[in-house]
Amino acid sequence: MSFGPKQCLLAVALAALASASASAQVTVKPVPWDPTNLTSPHTVITGQSALLTATVSLGGSTDSFTYSWNFGDGSAATTPAAVTTTGTGATVGNVYNLSASHTYTAAAGVNFTAVITVTDTTTEPATNYTGNYYVVVQANVLTSRVNVAIDNGLWYLHTAMDRANTTNAKSQTVAWGGWDGQLGNGCLASGYVCIFSGGADATDVQAFEVSGHLETGPSVDPYTDDVARGLARVLYFLAPYQNTVSVGGYTSGPKVISYNPALMAARCSDGTQPNYAAQTCATGTYINYNPGATSCTTAPVTPCTFTFDGNSNGQVLIEANDAYGDPGYQSGMIVTALVASGNPAFVATTGVAASVSPALPGVLGQTYGNIVQDLVDGIGYCQYYGDIESTSGEDNGGGWEYYCAGTSTYADYYDDNSISQWNAIALIAANRGFGITIPSIVKDTNQVWVTWDQDTTSTSKGEFGYSEWDYQAWGPYAVTPSGLVQMAMDGVGRTASGNPDQRWNLTESYYHDNFCNSGNNAGSAPKAYTYGLFSFTKAMEQHDPGGVLTPITLLEDQPAGTNPINWYSAQAANGDPCDGVAQTLVARQNYGGITGAWFAEDYTGDQYYFDTPWSIIMLQKTSFIACVTNLDGVGKAGGRSLPEATLSWTGIGAASSYNILRSSTSGGPYTSVGTTAGTAFVDQSSKFPLTNGDTYYYELQPLNSNGAAICSSNQAVVTIP
Repeated sequence: MSFGPKQCLLAVALAALASASASAQVTVKPVPWDPTNLTSPHTVITGQSALLTATVSLGGSTDSFTYSWNFGDGSAATTPAAVTTTGTGATVGNVYNLSASHTYTAAAGVNFTAVITVTDTTTEPATNYTGNYYVVVQANVLTSRVNVAIDNGLWYLHTAMDRANTTNAKSQTVAWGGWDGQLGNGCLASGYVCIFSGGADATDVQAFEVSGHLETGPSVDPYTDDVARGLARVLYFLAPYQNTVSVGGYTSGPKVISYNPALMAARCSDGTQPNYAAQTCATGTYINYNPGATSCTTAPVTPCTFTFDGNSNGQVLIEANDAYGDPGYQSGMIVTALVASGNPAFVATTGVAASVSPALPGVLGQTYGNIVQDLVDGIGYCQYYGDIESTSGEDNGGGWEYYCAGTSTYADYYDDNSISQWNAIALIAANRGFGITIPSIVKDTNQVWVTWDQDTTSTSKGEFGYSEWDYQAWGPYAVTPSGLVQMAMDGVGRTASGNPDQRWNLTESYYHDNFCNSGNNAGSAPKAYTYGLFSFTKAMEQHDPGGVLTPITLLEDQPAGTNPINWYSAQAANGDPCDGVAQTLVARQNYGGITGAWFAEDYTGDQYYFDTPWSIIMLQKTSFIACVTNLDGVGKAGGRSLPEATLSWTGIGAASSYNILRSSTSGGPYTSVGTTAGTAFVDQSSKFPLTNGDTYYYELQPLNSNGAAICSSNQAVVTIP
């Protein structure tokens, strides 16, 4: 067959149309700093090399593509580099890594718009697809360094993720991905973050979530896909069990408590064990730290039986299916990742399917809310209750250990303060983020544990032990803040001088007095231990005396409140006693020359692989959820009407309303001036009037459906003209 001139022209036109159609789904995806505001700029530091990041979706096209960056500051564009649909390695041919480095030199506050262009070179003419990457140049100050560190850390996690597809039990194809090295391509972008652990996958995902990147985020955000894949993978690591038998391989019936925690969270002032029945001490003063406990007042005459089933589905969930299988650590990590999604109604697309015998709902098709409830049930079920038998606090119960303590009499069970913090923070997250109730028996027996594991008498007064006081298997700087995290769960916090309960005060003072210890030994220097520093950050952010969320900004000697150290933002270069958490973490990023990576700042090797996500989460000043970060306000002078401050912010999905707090001093203490269900508020209170010419400091706390505070926002500074 032959074609005439018109037919040839038509054939060429159709071929061009077909080629354009083949690449019609190409989408360039620059990483946004704030996915709720796609034009929000990334921080770059003047005179320092900056990493600009993007990916591309080629829509299944098999055409040839190149990409190039124009940095927007008048410098030359980069030479076009090839990008293909094959391979997921961290190379120039990787559709998941179209990054470039550039140094901006400009005054602080100057904005630039960089443009990345992906070109389909097989079309006539070539077809270009573009995306904008927004930057703002800033001076080299701590806030700038923190922003850059978070940006680079997330990109490192992104480039290291292994991606694949799986088929779930409903024969549906689901995209998933992770850092556990089991999806076919191993660990990408160096091995500093990959380990066969469900908890590691969960923690990596949480680092994205607390930075505002969610699986429900915009499709043009590359990290939306990362989080969706990561959560799908995390659900693989959950195993369902009946809530009364054979949990984690250990057989038992419902949990039986044989002591009254309203009596047993007691100790003598000299640290000795009291006569519980008589509530007296042979020496020292008898102190009952939890006399209002109501969870098991009939024991020991009539022991109490507990079945953990908050959603009445007969199921508990336990972390499993990896190289470790330590639910004591990892179940809590998975809870915080799911809660950080802010979406309890989301339905799981992966995980174990429902079973008939025994009849269990499984994971697949369950909502995140139900999955977290089942994990909370598992945490309650697996808590070790023990008995009151040891004057050193050993095995007194109320904590958690590596495996599931399905029965209080199993000989190998014990309390482990390294592990207990993970379940405590999980329960805090589930309660505040998803409104799930923490069973009273869990908190009451935990108070027995924290009472007996704290050193109250020696030169290490306030220090917590590993499985009993003064026993430091891994040094004191993880297990001591673990005690603080557990006290935060129990509602124990700072108290005034003269209050019999000085438990929080003793431990905060102990950590304060050692916070600036120098050296690189995790056993003697708190900041040399990322794991322990993360425990400490969680405790400061979740300080909750009497159930009132009151994050601590200044680490102090208590109860006097002296020698303050801003634990997060202190800088020795500015005259502070030592660097705080932020400068410490910024200074040790880029381990091994790998941009964005943290590694090897821990006591044991397995912990090294968590250093990057833990560091990002700490830099975000949170422990389980992305809070409001853009609270802002404008003041208006009073005249005929009262002075006012108009506040605005971007809401978070987990919040039903917002409590607005005001202080005349930076960092608080704050007083509530109102609540609102919206994302704006005008403070014009006649009860707490503003004054022309004064400056005020605002913070807000999102509240869940039960009215409990979820987290605390950034501080906004408002001056009334």
